[in-house]
Amino acid sequence: MKTRPWNKFDPCSVIRSGSLWATVAVSVLVLSGCVTGPKVPSILQVAAGQKVLLHAYAKGVQIYGCESSSTEPGKFAWKLKAPEATLFEVCGSVIGSHYSGPTWENDRDGSKVGGEVLQRSDSPLPTGIPWLLVRAKPAVGPGRFHDVTYIQQVNTIGGLAPTTIADAAHLGMESRVPFTAEYYFYRDAHRSQ
Repeated sequence: MKTRPWNKFDPCSVIRSGSLWATVAVSVLVLSGCVTGPKVPSILQVAAGQKVLLHAYAKGVQIYGCESSSTEPGKFAWKLKAPEATLFEVCGSVIGSHYSGPTWENDRDGSKVGGEVLQRSDSPLPTGIPWLLVRAKPAVGPGRFHDVTYIQQVNTIGGLAPTTIADAAHLGMESRVPFTAEYYFYRDAHRSQ
């Protein structure tokens, strides 16, 4: 039997064991605003008066297509078509999906939120897609994503456009590049629950 060092507490193992009190404690922390957003460049900070509603992890692919240039005849490039990822809560349970738009959908309650990219910043990792600040559009349906105002995409790994040559031989081909990311969903702190 493998044992953990005493100083490496894993709150997820407590929650997975079925402890109602641990689940309640995590819910209280999120709802009370104790969960804070990530450290990001100033251009990716959300507007004042926002608090974290949900912190989620994503694992999936960025889908690129080889397309010809509309402005330069004979030139080709890999262009992002859409993300396709599964969203997980901190403890690994699936909560939804992330796809084109960009859109995030909660499989549990059917709510979904799209957004408009306001700012982007290079990932600190040379192989990671950009970090983003997204302003949420009005959500579809009541549920967890209903009051989302901003979304941050951070801590990205992978997902960059293919390094293979984009040429006539690859025209129309797709490439699915694995990536992971974290998403912070915000709501107005003054809005009633």
